[in-house]
Amino acid sequence: MKGYGLSESTGPVSRSNGPEEIRRWGSAGKLTPSCESKIVDPDTSDSLPPGHQGELWIRGATIMKGKTLDFN
Repeated sequence: MKGYGLSESTGPVSRSNGPEEIRRWGSAGKLTPSCESKIVDPDTSDSLPPGHQGELWIRGATIMKGKTLDFN
């Protein structure tokens, strides 16, 4: 099992279970049901399409309160 989390998330925000989910190199699995995420350009905060590098923004019930993120 692989996963991704950080102190601000109070636990994992994604995880992979089983051989089918861990085959993709570099993947940290699927988001937990209580989270939403997107990748943004760190200079402009514009959303980026799949496969592009940028800054990971996460929001959900388990994420510590802080700056409100616009996911629209």
